[in-house]
Amino acid sequence: MLEHFFYELFRTKEIYNKYLKYLKRKKLLRKTDIQKYKDEFMKLFNDFIKIRNKMVHDTFTIPGIQYQTLWMTEIAAENNMAFASRNTGEIITKTETIINLCEEFSEVAHSVGTALARYFETFSHGCCQVTTLIREGKVAFSNK
Repeated sequence: MLEHFFYELFRTKEIYNKYLKYLKRKKLLRKTDIQKYKDEFMKLFNDFIKIRNKMVHDTFTIPGIQYQTLWMTEIAAENNMAFASRNTGEIITKTETIINLCEEFSEVAHSVGTALARYFETFSHGCCQVTTLIREGKVAFSNK
């Protein structure tokens, strides 16, 4: 679940970079503008990109009993077994564990998602304003 979240965050970065290149090709942004936008994006989301890269390219384990429990419930289920509490005998399911993890993860995901939405809202609003000004002849694009 966490891996998918960071994968999508990284895809957002890749799509954003393609969009910046498109704006440059259409002569709406200069190379220096693109670098500023990329730097701003990385300043806001660099920690999350680092986590994503660590998860994809290195050995990475997420600390916490819930993640260990998820791993154990998956292994048990794959081997037609069950994972249970020694104290209560209660079987701990993968679904139950994922629900617990979702509650924990939603705090992180919500803040990152909100920050992404705000960033792209501001960026796209700025692009629309500049495009309108260029079309109206109020601003001339400089290739410098």
